Amino acid sequence: ALNRGSMMLTAGNEISREFTRLDEHILSCNVNDTEKFSLGRHTLTLETGAYCEHRRRTYTTRNFIYNWPLTGNGLLPADFRTMDVATLLSSSQYFGVDGLHLIEQQQMRNNYGGRNWQGAAFAVATLPIDRWTLYAGLRYEYNRMTLITNTRDYEPSPMERRYNTSNLFPTVNVTWRLDARQQFRISYGRTANRPEFREVSPTVFYDFSLASSVQGNVDLKTCYIDNLDFRYEVYPSSDEQITLAAFYKHFDSPIEWTYTVAGGTSLVYSYENARKADSYGLELDIRKSLDFIGLPHFSPSTEPISVVVYSLPRVHASKTVRCRASRPISSIRESSTSIPNGSSRQLSSTTVSASVSSVWDAVRAVPETMTMPACPTVMKCRAMSSI
Repeated sequence: ALNRGSMMLTAGNEISREFTRLDEHILSCNVNDTEKFSLGRHTLTLETGAYCEHRRRTYTTRNFIYNWPLTGNGLLPADFRTMDVATLLSSSQYFGVDGLHLIEQQQMRNNYGGRNWQGAAFAVATLPIDRWTLYAGLRYEYNRMTLITNTRDYEPSPMERRYNTSNLFPTVNVTWRLDARQQFRISYGRTANRPEFREVSPTVFYDFSLASSVQGNVDLKTCYIDNLDFRYEVYPSSDEQITLAAFYKHFDSPIEWTYTVAGGTSLVYSYENARKADSYGLELDIRKSLDFIGLPHFSPSTEPISVVVYSLPRVHASKTVRCRASRPISSIRESSTSIPNGSSRQLSSTTVSASVSSVWDAVRAVPETMTMPACPTVMKCRAMSSI
């Protein structure tokens, strides 16, 4: 039996070192304007704006393998194949032409560069009429992503792929106030989830959490999501909130995890567009002050306590998509969204401090609420990025 930390070396490529470097620069700017118009006894608020962003990324990787003489041991001790690996690699006396030496394994196809330019413009109107408040907006986005990869491993051989999208994203929110503390709200919004550079690059990298290699898919398409919410909201005080919501989300071409079996039992993970997916259910949000137990300064101030009461996701995949049998709903990613405030932002997951067990595949995280002028909770995403 081998000692802990030891391994039986049988080939010259079983120990390797990989060095990676990622350089990314982002430049963005935006402009916004708000105007108010009097319509009799009502006031119409009109917001307009524009946003642009340029992103440039360079990813390089170098892989080295340790080798040793094919015949004899050279500078190495007779039992080096079963030595403690850390001891073997930290002893300089074992390195040399006749001992351990590094050989670079050139894989220039695993390097990539990318450029992304996004331009957007939006207009949104808010009109309160007695107990009703209408909030409606439209955002136009043009996104151009260029991916530069190599076609050969041993020399620079750049090839460009371009991914261009041009879309309109509407949002509508109607609120009816019962009184000063209660209101009903129904909202609709369309969002987009565009693939990241690494997801469309053919680069292969090792993911230690998966204990497997991951490779991008150059044929990934943008996923579009239609969000529909119906909410009942109660505000017991200025810093407390109770919300019960029914939601429905339809995903067109959601990005899913897939895998293939390579080399017997080794798995290579990748990404694939499923045909569509649906997620619907109930959600309870509670923001409660703790001053009733003598802790007036110890109360939730950034995120509410969120509980997903019931959620039923369904994914409709084409025959080419091989999803993991234990795939959680969080793998239906919605990593970015378009909102009518002049910016496109990443959705960050919020820790759920309470959960409800059920036989259904429950969502385990609820991303942050996006606050709009005169529209505190226009839309929520109930699926988070899985990688």
